[in-house]
Amino acid sequence: MNDPGRSNQRNTDRVANLPDASLRQLLQPILLALVLSGLFVLSFLVNEGGRAIDNMDRRQLIGTCLLFVLLPTYFVAVLRFQQRRGPELLATLQAVAPGKPLATLQERYRRVPSVLAGATLVIGACFGLTQNYYLVSYLRASGSLSSIDLAIMLGNALVWALATLVLCWKLDISFRLRRLGAQLDVDPYRLQTLRPMGHLATLDVLMVAGALAFMPLQALDAEFRIENFQWGLIIGVPAAVLFFFLPMLGVRQRIRACKAARIAELEALETAIPRDEVTRLELHWAHLERVQGLSDWPLDVPLVARTIGYAILAPMAWVAAALVEQALDQWT
Repeated sequence: MNDPGRSNQRNTDRVANLPDASLRQLLQPILLALVLSGLFVLSFLVNEGGRAIDNMDRRQLIGTCLLFVLLPTYFVAVLRFQQRRGPELLATLQAVAPGKPLATLQERYRRVPSVLAGATLVIGACFGLTQNYYLVSYLRASGSLSSIDLAIMLGNALVWALATLVLCWKLDISFRLRRLGAQLDVDPYRLQTLRPMGHLATLDVLMVAGALAFMPLQALDAEFRIENFQWGLIIGVPAAVLFFFLPMLGVRQRIRACKAARIAELEALETAIPRDEVTRLELHWAHLERVQGLSDWPLDVPLVARTIGYAILAPMAWVAAALVEQALDQWT
């Protein structure tokens, strides 16, 4: 028999450790937000003018600085959340997934390879610097920049460095999820056992939509500028579509193959039913029609609705920003 005292002690220890784990997950993004906020405040305090001050409305400048504080914090928080939630969802596939590939993928979730991290951070930072070409050109020409100019350059580089890291890491995992899905033990009558694959894809849509929802911060001066949105849309929208469908392609192929095999079995069984046994034939045809109508995707209606809600999160934020802009135009 189990010792009730030991069982209660284990449960107590487990509960006691939960706050510590949550605090550790929150610690990095909170510290990053505080450090970035302090650096931007300091850059404003010691600033003596510069290109960014001259070229931007002050509200736009403040919004841009807020973006460069919040987006890196968001990406770090998303990374930590995915590293925890991904292995948890994969663990629910143990009954239908091969052990070694599943364990390998869980470990891939928990750790970002150092080579991948180094390469993507450098590439992303270089791309971010190119977004402030006028500041880089001014730096090369004059040899110096104001503190706020440097803060904006480095903030943009940090945003794109972390965005590139997270997107490339998730792209690698999406390909691995596709391969894992092709190896799952699929029962076409019990597709709910495959729902974690859909949940993982939906979380990636939320990740991208959440990042895009921050973009209106660059329009705090109530003026829409396409250049502030174009790269986020060019990269974010295809990434959301890819992250949603790519992980499920493998499992969809398995579902279709298992359905086709079951349909072939039922069609073979039909030949053994006498034509005069109408009731048996009708039951058989109803069963066959049910199998043919089973979904090819590891999704249900609530999950699809949730995905659509996540997908429209960014557009709704932009619509809200546009309405605020119109209201300000009317009042001023």
